Amino acid sequence: MNKLLNERKFSAEHIEYFVMDECDRLIEEVNVRSDIQSIFIKTPFNKQTMMFSATMSKEVKETCRKFLRNKIEVIIDNDSNLTLHGLQQ
Repeated sequence: MNKLLNERKFSAEHIEYFVMDECDRLIEEVNVRSDIQSIFIKTPFNKQTMMFSATMSKEVKETCRKFLRNKIEVIIDNDSNLTLHGLQQ
């Protein structure tokens, strides 16, 4: 995506959501993090940013917070809360 933005083959001006799944892994890798930061800066300021991870170190959490405004953090620290009864896949 970063290459497309740099070559002006893709416009980020209408992006409304910036979503990162497994953000802990993406943020931990320095070269990936710099690409994410570059893409993030090229997207509109008023986008909604969402970051998801099952595990996150304190350092990664601090880095993720720099991407967010009006932060809402959901923490589930009890494995029994993760059971979804009746879920079929």
